Amino acid sequence: MTTVKNKMTINTAKGEISAIAVNDDAYPSIKVMINGELVTVVELDSDNDNFRIHNYQGNEDEPIASYDYNPASIFDYEIVQDEIERIRELEDDGRDIEGDISILKQGLNEIYAIVVGQTEQAIISNTNMWEECHTSLDKILKFFNLIVVDDSTYFDDYKFLVVKK
Repeated sequence: MTTVKNKMTINTAKGEISAIAVNDDAYPSIKVMINGELVTVVELDSDNDNFRIHNYQGNEDEPIASYDYNPASIFDYEIVQDEIERIRELEDDGRDIEGDISILKQGLNEIYAIVVGQTEQAIISNTNMWEECHTSLDKILKFFNLIVVDDSTYFDDYKFLVVKK
């Protein structure tokens, strides 16, 4: 059953902007309209724990673009938090541990698109970090069922191609 919960309208010199909150059993959503024409729909997809955004133009019935937006981050996962904390607690032997952790975090950001299903592969562009960070990276990749493709013909020593197992 679909019911309109709230409607908000703003009148401007160029026209009217309105938003309608719709309570739909399948996908609660907010519909944004400009001068009465639908331009954007943001749906909550609770089955996949993300938002789906559809953009419309003119009188088109179908969206001209759609994409998923997941507000979570790879750093929300307990394994990632635990591994970063583990590295911070190690004896550093004069290393710049925070610098190495920054490189690890950059790599984790680069693979997150695979984790959420937006892409099939990703390149970690810099792996020039402490061996302990590599150990943590290996554990995290294993947790997400990802592997590094061992093909140095395409990349230098500091880049990894990561894919799903």
